[in-house]
Amino acid sequence: MAKCSALWNKSSHPKSAEIIHTIAGITLKVPNATRWNSTFDAISLLLKLKPKLEEICTSLSLPPFKRAELEFLEEYVAALTPVTVALDILQGDRGGDNQPTKPGRTFFGTLAPSILSTLSGLKDLKPNVVKPLVAALIAGL
Repeated sequence: MAKCSALWNKSSHPKSAEIIHTIAGITLKVPNATRWNSTFDAISLLLKLKPKLEEICTSLSLPPFKRAELEFLEEYVAALTPVTVALDILQGDRGGDNQPTKPGRTFFGTLAPSILSTLSGLKDLKPNVVKPLVAALIAGL
């Protein structure tokens, strides 16, 4: 996570943002405290840039991500995906386009299926690194 934070911090500087955009063709999402899933979204985007991540880090004078660190990030995203999908549904998000539905479009009848689906998704995971996270999510549900 420290390497992710260093990359996000660098991306807030105009010159670094330009370098990232030149290499990857996009700007990075940076987590913020007001959106519960911003870290998930930011890490998901970093993983989509995985083939270019070493070049980005080198160009910004940052240490490259090691294989084990990328494995952790991949497992983190896999573990939180069922939770984020369920929360998007329960918040009334349509999914995909990040546009909320009209108020009143989420019904109480979606709660139990969302919880059961999330539990099932978490129990199907075979994590190596984030076992404590998955266990905590299951226990919390």
